[in-house]
Amino acid sequence: MNWTIGLEHGWTAVITFMPAFIAFLVVLFVGHFVAIGAAESCLCVNSGEGVGTYGARSAAHAGAATKPVCFFAKRRVWGA
Repeated sequence: MNWTIGLEHGWTAVITFMPAFIAFLVVLFVGHFVAIGAAESCLCVNSGEGVGTYGARSAAHAGAATKPVCFFAKRRVWGA
């Protein structure tokens, strides 16, 4: 029985899988911080800090437009 062929195939499979797995982890890591940033920006918009003079001139409230996005962003990040 030849074990070296099986080991070669196994290591080849692991080596070809690892770059995709590392890329997945990087995307997951970066996406986590993007979600935190989105949740923080939702807090600013809903509290009126990030709107500036546009909010004073507009009849619409920016928090109303971003409410669904903020709801899910805060729920995903902080588990609220």
